[in-house]
Order: sequence, then structure tokens, then C-alpha cells
Amino acid sequence: MTATILITRPEPAGSEFAAALRTKLGKKCTVCTSPLMQIEVCANLPDLSNVGTLIFTSRNGVEAFAKLADRRDIPAYAVGPATGDAARAIGLSVTEGEGDAERLIPQVIADLPPRPCLHIRGEHVAAPLAKILSGAGIDTDEAILYHQRPVPLTPEAHRILEREENVILPLFSPRSARLLFAQAHHANWRARLTIVAISQAAGNQVPERYLDGVVVAKAPNAEAMQQAVEQLCIKANRLEGR
Repeated sequence: MTATILITRPEPAGSEFAAALRTKLGKKCTVCTSPLMQIEVCANLPDLSNVGTLIFTSRNGVEAFAKLADRRDIPAYAVGPATGDAARAIGLSVTEGEGDAERLIPQVIADLPPRPCLHIRGEHVAAPLAKILSGAGIDTDEAILYHQRPVPLTPEAHRILEREENVILPLFSPRSARLLFAQAHHANWRARLTIVAISQAAGNQVPERYLDGVVVAKAPNAEAMQQAVEQLCIKANRLEGR
């Protein structure tokens, strides 16, 4: 039996990630999507007339900004390639980071972009970017443009986790990991989990009983996550074949 890949990213990113894996792996792995969060845009965009630079740390932020604002003449930073592509697609001029907020912060400080900056973010973030930048002399405000509402796992996802089978589980944020292992009936899971964490911070949220199965992606982006999941799926099938 092939390994199952369980994807918990919010939509539409979860379905897009699943489609990319199905295209590459074909029938080699079963893919199931069960988002742990639902993105809800909220109308909290401030006056942009004084903003010198926009900072996006997720594609969700770009999409929320696109729904709430017509301005496309403000230069922007994007945390990584996927966010950068989304920002360019709506007409923004973008400076792209290396994939996570920790590396984007020194890049912004070194560049001394037009100020004040405005961090477009969700309700939950991994790092207090605006506070850190302001403390370093880069005047930065923040606008929460979307909520990440928790969503329970689907019945299908629970069934997968309760079977004694190989399950590859990509986790794209520390919060996703916390939400996953706070699910009801967690104690009933019998699956042999291999967890692909987008960062060490996400991996640190995995309970001790699963730590032996944690793999951290080589870079904090969707491309590296996809490569890691594909390699693990192929490896799992080889072992199953033996």
C-alpha cells in the first residue's frame, strides 16, 4: 500500500500543493487535503497615503490587500517566491526575500526602504516584524487584514491517522502544528507519521512521541516542502515494496 500525504494548508494553497504532488507522483501516493485554518479577510486597511513601503509575509496578505486596496504604486517586500509572485501578479513592484521573516528583517534594515513601512499580516504571525524593524530604526506599522480561523480535521483525515499506515504530513507553520496536535481524538492516532516541517520553529511544536519522524525542509518555502514530500513518498514506496 502506498503512503498517504495529508495536507493541512488553508485553501486555496492546500489544493494547489496537492495538485502539484499528484502531477509529479501520479499514483505513487494518495493525497488528502484537510485544512486546519480558514482565511477570512477583514477590512482593517489603514490610510495608505503616507505609506512608503509595503511588507508581505504571506500570499494571504497579498490577496487580502488586493481585495481592499487599489494602490499598486507602493514598492513592496515579499517574504519569499510564492508571496513575491502573488504580489507581482496584482501589479506591485517587489523585492523578494529568502523565504522567512527572520531573514527578511535584516534585508529590509540594510536596504533602508522608503518609510514608514506597513506590514500586511494575519492575526497570527511567527515574528513581531513591525516591532523589530521599528526598534532597528525602520519606522513600521502593521495592518491585520485577515483572520486564520481554526478548522477541525475532516472525518477522512481522522480515519487516515487512526490506521496503522505510513502518513507523510507537511506542516507549513508552527501554528499549524499546534492546531494539529490539539485535535480531538489525537490519542487514537496509530499512523506512522513522517512530518515535514517548513522550519525548525514548526518542528519544535511536534510532540515528543513523533520527534523521530520529523524532517525539516531545506528552505522555508513551498518548493522545498514539495521536494521533501516527494522524496519521502518515493522512499516510503520503495520500503513498502521490499
